[in-house]
Amino acid sequence: MAAPVNNRIRLKKNGFSFIEVLIAMLILTVVGVAFLITLQYALRANMLDDAKSTAESLARSQLESIKKEAYLDFSKVPVDPLRPKDAYDIVSFTGDFAITVTIEPVDPTAGTPNTIIQNSPDVWSWDRGIQKITVFVQFDVSNNPNVWDGSVTIEGYKVNR
Repeated sequence: MAAPVNNRIRLKKNGFSFIEVLIAMLILTVVGVAFLITLQYALRANMLDDAKSTAESLARSQLESIKKEAYLDFSKVPVDPLRPKDAYDIVSFTGDFAITVTIEPVDPTAGTPNTIIQNSPDVWSWDRGIQKITVFVQFDVSNNPNVWDGSVTIEGYKVNR
């Protein structure tokens, strides 16, 4: 009886069947694709974080640049010597960024912003020496000219000294 058992063991073939190899390949493919998708999202998040950090740095640079410039009294007309130009300078930059600067004179006692004179949109009805500066920076990582990927807004104040 021992001889037939040994014959059966010897007749068994070594190795993997075709189905086993296909299942292993399928599992490896699913794991590989999941890893690549995760890697893609991580790279995109890294690019967005880098762009947001650059936009924030650009916004802070713009705010500091405005604070260093001479005070522009927006209650004066643009030809007045106290207001030699119409706006504060925008810092130079490279890349897919857009900077928008908003200036609002603020009443220091009430803390309320001023209103623009209706007839002349670049002349305020009063300017009491404090301006609220809002710097808005948009950035684009996807190179799609119709869509901005994000933005950073920083506010600060400029005082006439």
